[in-house]
Amino acid sequence: MIKKEKFFENDAIDPTSINDSPIFIPSESYIEGYLKSSKPIKLECSFTGTIFTSEKLTIDASASMKGDAIWENLILEGTMDGNIFWSGHVEFEEGTIFNGKIYTSTFKNLTQENSDFVVQIPNHKTLSEVKAIIRELRTDIGLTSDEILSQVRSLFYENVLSARKNPHDVIVNPFTEQ
Repeated sequence: MIKKEKFFENDAIDPTSINDSPIFIPSESYIEGYLKSSKPIKLECSFTGTIFTSEKLTIDASASMKGDAIWENLILEGTMDGNIFWSGHVEFEEGTIFNGKIYTSTFKNLTQENSDFVVQIPNHKTLSEVKAIIRELRTDIGLTSDEILSQVRSLFYENVLSARKNPHDVIVNPFTEQ
């Protein structure tokens, strides 16, 4: 017997299961733009743009991302070009390829692939301020209208060594400008 998925209100779907479910974007997708969520996200597709979530992001081995990422925790198994702004933990699994800048509190690299990146660890005060901003994440307004993205980028960039060592290097990618 084939199990029918429930899509309509009168199909009696359990609303608590929806609220606890992560966002899953399968490999049969290609996304360009901004994604803002208070749920965990798992990408298996190609994504160009900016993702902002107060939860965990997993970029699967089959996935690629070009853009900026702001999360509490990240597990990168695939390929990414851009910037990572984290108040939590960033982990590169075996086979990961990353090119860009990483601003995070902790970092673990398990890959042997060729990548080109710089890791900056901001001070405790900066990380606390970023965590406070992420906790206030509102999903009722779009990321392009919300100043949260600029606030997080500015906090990280103004409070790390790279701001003094390479002040002319742009951290805002043209494809993710706000």
